[in-house]
Amino acid sequence: MGKERNFHMAKPLLTIGLIVKDEIRCIERCLKALQPLREAVPCEVIVADTGSTDGTRKVAEQYADLVFDFPWINDFAAARNAVMDRSSGSWYLSLDADETLDPDIAEIKAFLNDPRTKAYTSAYLLINNYVDPNDDGQYTAFEANRLLNMSTGLRFEGKIHEIWPNAALRNYIYLRKTVLWHDGYIHNGVLTASEKGKRNMALIEQQLAEDPDNLLYLMQAVESSYTAEQSIRYVRRMVKQLKKAREENSVLAAAAYRDALRIGGEMGMPEYQDWLEEALAAYPQSPYIQVDANYMAVMTAQKARGYDKVLTHGQSYLEGIERLERGDFGPDGLRCGTIAAGSNSSRESVILAMAMAHAKRREWEECLRLMEEHPVETMSAGNVGKWLNVAYFSWEYIDLTALFERAGKAFFGAEPEEEDKKWKLCRDAFIARSNEMFFYVPPTDLEPDEFYPEKPAYPLLVALGDCDLAYAAQVMLAEEGEEAYAAAEHIKNWGNIPFLVPLKLLIFYFPMPEPFFEASSEKLTEYAENLARKLGSQIIDLLPSQEPRSPMERLWDYDLYIGAIKFADWEQDEPEKLMKLHRGFLRQSEQFLSWYYHPDILSQDTLCVLPGMHRFAWYCCQAERSLAQGDELAYVRNLRASLKNAPGMKRMVEYLLEQLEQWQKKQKTEPPELLELANKVWEILARYDPNDPAVTALKASPAYQKVAHLIERRGQLISTNILQ
Repeated sequence: MGKERNFHMAKPLLTIGLIVKDEIRCIERCLKALQPLREAVPCEVIVADTGSTDGTRKVAEQYADLVFDFPWINDFAAARNAVMDRSSGSWYLSLDADETLDPDIAEIKAFLNDPRTKAYTSAYLLINNYVDPNDDGQYTAFEANRLLNMSTGLRFEGKIHEIWPNAALRNYIYLRKTVLWHDGYIHNGVLTASEKGKRNMALIEQQLAEDPDNLLYLMQAVESSYTAEQSIRYVRRMVKQLKKAREENSVLAAAAYRDALRIGGEMGMPEYQDWLEEALAAYPQSPYIQVDANYMAVMTAQKARGYDKVLTHGQSYLEGIERLERGDFGPDGLRCGTIAAGSNSSRESVILAMAMAHAKRREWEECLRLMEEHPVETMSAGNVGKWLNVAYFSWEYIDLTALFERAGKAFFGAEPEEEDKKWKLCRDAFIARSNEMFFYVPPTDLEPDEFYPEKPAYPLLVALGDCDLAYAAQVMLAEEGEEAYAAAEHIKNWGNIPFLVPLKLLIFYFPMPEPFFEASSEKLTEYAENLARKLGSQIIDLLPSQEPRSPMERLWDYDLYIGAIKFADWEQDEPEKLMKLHRGFLRQSEQFLSWYYHPDILSQDTLCVLPGMHRFAWYCCQAERSLAQGDELAYVRNLRASLKNAPGMKRMVEYLLEQLEQWQKKQKTEPPELLELANKVWEILARYDPNDPAVTALKASPAYQKVAHLIERRGQLISTNILQ
């Protein structure tokens, strides 16, 4: 049973009908938005629930005049017609729960209250589809036949993508100031995109079985295809039917060509170029071609480096966008689907493609004009990087300083008082793309007519002013260590700074400034890995010699050593350098592990709680102790055990075992009594600090001189004081 109708209400002029299932996300918003219209015009709201289990029905009952159950029978038209059969209004407005009526109802109110409108059979409303969940300014438009004169007696047709029959179009009107805002494309419903495609395709194929040449059904099949094979098969079938029938409905034919171009471009179909030329020649004034087809042509030409075509198609596209903004949709309007490339974001993409095309053609004034007319702070988040691509390509040829000064104020000045998700996304996109610029290397395989900047655009980032990116760029431009360090001290948040900046400080043999160590431990580890990947074992030669000033600095030093052993070339680097690295790693590991962990954890029974590389380090230290005590078998066992915790360190372990094997071979050539004396001397050295006077005296003794070569050889494998 549903909520009872208010029978004391005057006969409604308008019935608003919905079918719903599990729409708890949006049902209340949709029904609340109808209140101004209900107060302005005698209305009733009727809702059919096709099986909600999330509380949708309970919410609907609070707002609707009638809510009833309609068992789902795989037929959208049947469900909507069940609502129409229960309506008593003179006009019927069909809505979906994920649509919201715009507060400006003046046009539809005037239309419904004007007795002369009874002559119309139906009306199209404007539907704006949101395309970006983080930016309400990004949407595309189309027109849908949603308002029906009930005196026509018409009902919906079609199991899927249901519409009123052509008789509804006998005398229709466009209400282009009456807007429905639709967010269903940016929010997942109960069904995933794949599940929805499968459901829709099953219903569409039933209709195609009855009417295989129906162009509208073929378009719906193309739209609902959920595999590449389906898309290609149905788009070819659609174009074949389009050419065969010579479709008289030009708006439908243009929309079909547009859909064919979308699939053809995405799938790299060989027919794409022919379809594009056919569409542009046959329907140049259709917004589906002038806007959408030209947009696709711009993107295709840009990939192919066809800069002349980018500019030609781009200009046609922009003329089409101007028509849309004027409301000049042509005689047939937008009633065959949304203009996919009609959003501000798409317009920006075309403008930036044209700016880059001008740059590639060395038309610098035109490039600069577009950049100035469309500064980066006005871009949507997805196009900030594209704007910067043009800037970083052309900065040596045009002066962009003023634009970057503006960007600095917009993105790195005072933050908005209220949370602004779009601003944050745009700023983050600016930072991310600028960080990539730090790694710019001019290409070497250029065509004869190609050119690229010779160096990164650091001066542009300096123009941003008082912000971390600007100071990072100053570090990269610095020619002296003091200058680099002074700039680095101004960087507040190192979490967004490329690793080349700390690398520059290391190259100058300067320590990291204190704010550097306020970054997260994960960020410091990432820095260390990137630096080690770049420098390998050479990194230890750049480390400052002073003791760590803070726990995070100790962690940083240790991460650098871990990175160094990971990325050292254990096959090609000089043995002395590798053994120096190994000893430094052991020394750092012994100090770090005993400082970072409780002693009870540093045992074989509880070692499993440590990260893999820390377990690896513990076993390496154990191995070194074994070797220092002369237990070569234990040394081998511990090294092999370390590999179970860090398989990626196999080459290092193999190198150490090879060094042991070489040392053992040399030992076999020495007299036993000399080896015994060497062991005794080694044990004495291990008990004392290297700077102890007793060690100095021992090394001056005749006994030491006899075995000095053996001690030095053993010292190449292990140091007596590494683990003291």
